[in-house]
Amino acid sequence: MTSSHTFSLIELLTIVFLLTIVITFIFSAIPQSNKNIKISGVSIGIVFSWFGTFILGTPDLVPKFNSNEIITLSVSFLFLGLFLDLNPKLNKLFIWIVLILAGMITIIWMLNEVKFYSIFILIGWITLQIKLQREPIQNNKTISTAELIIVFSAIGLGLIAWTNNLLVDRDLAFGLSSICSAFYLCSKIRPNILNGFSIILIGGGAVFMIIIRLIEQYPSLTPSIILLGFILFIDRNIIYLSKKYRICSTMPYLINFTILASIPIALSFLTAKITSELTIG
Repeated sequence: MTSSHTFSLIELLTIVFLLTIVITFIFSAIPQSNKNIKISGVSIGIVFSWFGTFILGTPDLVPKFNSNEIITLSVSFLFLGLFLDLNPKLNKLFIWIVLILAGMITIIWMLNEVKFYSIFILIGWITLQIKLQREPIQNNKTISTAELIIVFSAIGLGLIAWTNNLLVDRDLAFGLSSICSAFYLCSKIRPNILNGFSIILIGGGAVFMIIIRLIEQYPSLTPSIILLGFILFIDRNIIYLSKKYRICSTMPYLINFTILASIPIALSFLTAKITSELTIG
């Protein structure tokens, strides 16, 4: 494994899973004067930054403009998300300006230049942010899908990276999936653990940065990533299927999401596999 000479990838994923649970519960126990403050998601940023440092090594004291600065940018997303969560009364227009600027800076920072396809990557970032903030309603219950979108997107990205022997990106993606799975579990155990901009910026930002790394190394993976993007629209499919088929309305949301998410994941994996074989050939 490229993750470490000491730990296997499975051991690392288990460690970050348990560590996320501990830190999330610690943050959820902090008294909060405003019920709209949602800071538990900071745990994702803390653990992912540590995990990324373990995989990539300690960042340079003076950050460089390239795709290896994922840790520096993750820490920046952490503080930005915390700031937005601690100020829930901020104007929505201001928040969106901040989110778009964050996406633009990330793209320029990681690519070290503005390329012709940067605008499409930025559109992808905006779409991701919109979908992560969306909370669909099923059976008269509001459901947050942010963690599920990040978890399954990360799994798909990990498989795409694996097919092309990009082991560092595979480890980062699977690590992110493990971390967000732990946070999702915590949110089901304790109802005061809510989604905020911390998880949206940190989790979504990590997915976004891994995508940029993959496209930069292998532009031919773009079709696979586009197919994987259909995970963002699963919530609408679940609503439609729940209205049409009774069995879908009675099944837990997690089961519905998992079944539907497996389709774009499988298609993106097969596409990446074919692309890899053609490239080698």
